[in-house]
Amino acid sequence: MSTLIPVENAQSAICAQLRPLAPETVSLLDAVGRVLAVDIPATLDQPPFTNAAMDGYAIRAEDVRNLPGPLPVDGVTAAGDGMVPPLRPGHARRIMTGAPLPDGADSVVPVELTTPGQGTVALHGAIQPGQHVRHRGEDLRAGALLLCAGHRIHALDVGALAGQGIAQISVTRRPRVGILATGDEVRPAGEALKPGQIYDANTPAVAALIREFGGEPVAFPIVRDDADHLQAGLIQAGEAELDLLLTSAGVSMGDYDLVKQMLGELGTVEFWKVAIKPGKPLAFGSLRRTGTETPLPLIGLPGNPVAAVAACMVFVRPAIQTLLGEPVTPPFQITARLAEPLHNSGRRQFVRTRLTWDSTTYTAHTAGLAGSANVAGLAHSDGFIVIPEDVAELEVGDAVLVWAVRK
Repeated sequence: MSTLIPVENAQSAICAQLRPLAPETVSLLDAVGRVLAVDIPATLDQPPFTNAAMDGYAIRAEDVRNLPGPLPVDGVTAAGDGMVPPLRPGHARRIMTGAPLPDGADSVVPVELTTPGQGTVALHGAIQPGQHVRHRGEDLRAGALLLCAGHRIHALDVGALAGQGIAQISVTRRPRVGILATGDEVRPAGEALKPGQIYDANTPAVAALIREFGGEPVAFPIVRDDADHLQAGLIQAGEAELDLLLTSAGVSMGDYDLVKQMLGELGTVEFWKVAIKPGKPLAFGSLRRTGTETPLPLIGLPGNPVAAVAACMVFVRPAIQTLLGEPVTPPFQITARLAEPLHNSGRRQFVRTRLTWDSTTYTAHTAGLAGSANVAGLAHSDGFIVIPEDVAELEVGDAVLVWAVRK
């Protein structure tokens, strides 16, 4: 019996064979969801000039203490004004939010704390130097690191980048990830099924996950469970411009599970079988490619849909993160209370879960039938309960870690 590879060892072995891909330049809006290829320093102070944080009157706080009566108003400064004359001593200046603070002023009194007169303004309430003023560079100084290489661009980042005058950025090319499903019984959606056949759930599900992870899926025709067809399918995939190849099924112990054997003939097998449930019969290796000395990394996924999805979360996601130059991190994690007892058999177990929220705590319920071939439960799952290898039993109410796939 072959030794099961620990999960972290398998992840490390896969990622060690991969390198970040080349960069490409995209527009700012097209960059959302992409991974930065280079550090981006600030080119401007932010804000770029000292300005008013509120509509009101720009004043010098010392003048208010020395001149308790209304102050004469020496003009108006609006947002967008360029040449702003300095504030005259003992005067106030009507000012709008975002307008440059005139030289000689150090504070802004909100308009609601003033009473305008004929060319004058009375100020009410305590006034502190610097109040309601945004100083140049207080948010960000030119030259400071704005975003670092490996950062995945979020919609919230776009405003900060645009505020620096940045219209295009350098991001890592999306990895092209091939998917090759195997099985005489597996047919693509849209075809009529014959007795004994099932629809291919894995290719669409895995393709969707690849997109979520930041890759570009490339699906190949389903290949039959015989050596000649599998060899032809692997050679076709090896000739395509791929960065990673995933096979679906054919890595277990059945008479027709030929992927591991064929990978050994057409390339190398790095490991087979991982201490994980579901997904134990996972394989990893590389496929020789014509015309290049660089082999194509290959992850052999289990054929059962739940096992394939779990394996994608645990192994394919870090692989794509590595190709993108992104730090390898787990999915979004939360802590929940268990709704029913669970048993573990010494492997890292991932149990489909449905989460409920009672205003203070998440509760994790098992979702669907337990078998790794039962795909319907995936549609009702919010993620996976993660049970460590050294935990044998979990009781109702125990705190568990959940990979929350649906945030």
